[in-house]
Amino acid sequence: MKSSAWGSSDVGNVKKQNEDSYYVSVPYKVFVVADGVSGRDAGEVASKLVVDHFDDHAAEIAALAQQGNALEDEVHREKVLQRLTEIVQSANTKVYETGKQPEYNGGMATTVVSLVLSQEAGFVAHVGDSRIYLKRDSKIFRITEDHTYAEELRKQGGDQLPESINERFSHVLTRSIGGRPKVDVDVVFFELQPKDEFILCSDGLTDYLSGSEILDYIQRYDGKAVVNALIDEAKQRGGRDNITAVYVEVTEGEDFTDNPMRTTARIDTMRKINFLSQMQLFKELTHVELLRMLRIVYEQSYERGDVIVEQSERSSALYLIVEGQVTISRDKKHISTLSTGEHFGELSLFENSQSSVMVHSAHDETLLLAIPIQQFRDLISEDPKLGNKLLWNVLRQLAKHMENMNELLVAEGVAKTLEIQAVDRLELDD
Repeated sequence: MKSSAWGSSDVGNVKKQNEDSYYVSVPYKVFVVADGVSGRDAGEVASKLVVDHFDDHAAEIAALAQQGNALEDEVHREKVLQRLTEIVQSANTKVYETGKQPEYNGGMATTVVSLVLSQEAGFVAHVGDSRIYLKRDSKIFRITEDHTYAEELRKQGGDQLPESINERFSHVLTRSIGGRPKVDVDVVFFELQPKDEFILCSDGLTDYLSGSEILDYIQRYDGKAVVNALIDEAKQRGGRDNITAVYVEVTEGEDFTDNPMRTTARIDTMRKINFLSQMQLFKELTHVELLRMLRIVYEQSYERGDVIVEQSERSSALYLIVEGQVTISRDKKHISTLSTGEHFGELSLFENSQSSVMVHSAHDETLLLAIPIQQFRDLISEDPKLGNKLLWNVLRQLAKHMENMNELLVAEGVAKTLEIQAVDRLELDD
């Protein structure tokens, strides 16, 4: 994988000082935008501390990202995401501690959005309302979710909030670097494809241009001209804030196609998102929440007859069927067949008991998405809001399965037999 990148920052039309900072390292494939919080005494100091901190750790995180295949190796994936989180946390500590010095009365704070690229994957960590957009196949996708009070209100009250409320709270951050001793960091993982393009930017740009408009500029311009055109347009529309943009372009080269560790994902990130969004298990999850789910989602492929889950073994994952079919049997007796869009293994989310059934592939090739149980539980603990949504959806599905099973038992006369036995037992007890 080869990449090119260009960045620029402008003070805008109103402010006298630029509190934005950015970092671009093509050799290490590390890219950062930080937007110092206005109203604090040293937003420009805070943002500079963050990008300098990434500069200090760029070689380290780049080397770690290249050590394995994050598409297949869940341990390696978690190592990179964890280390990236630690780098942001340590940057937070540095800004917070610096802000306690007498010359910075009231402290200091900044946002941060960072992108690290390996041969096969992208890793994102962010805090605040600076954003990353991904352009792929003539479409644009927002990778990050703003940590603002307005965003929280939209989650609670829907997208039809009065414009006055959106305007009033759009820049009130619920998370920032340096605001508190510790900060929650959002991390995202996705597979990388040739011709992917990224925009990292401060809200001085997104206050004036929507995602679709940013896409238009990426398609119309090349290289540094993309960044210049975006900033110029934001200034023409008002430019009340500092404006920063970093444009990253991924190109296919020998190191991308011939890397022995690289395995091209059968299901790319956007197809996974679309697939998950159509399943009841992930109902009401936002696009960015689904992206966060991909941190713990792994592709698995099976040929006809391959055993996926052995009877009497401990089930270790929740499985989603993307392509093909699986059959479920017990003691060699067929129970059911599941197809695309269905899932199995959700009971193992709540207990570590042995599987009472065998599951094997019933198709020439069955493609699954596997969510390891322990990582599912960890995600729920780390992100309670997302966890609550997921658990409610799982419970709804389990309730539906129980209802279907009850109907099946009644249809086969089993429930009636059990009812008669219960009545007889009561009479004998009397």
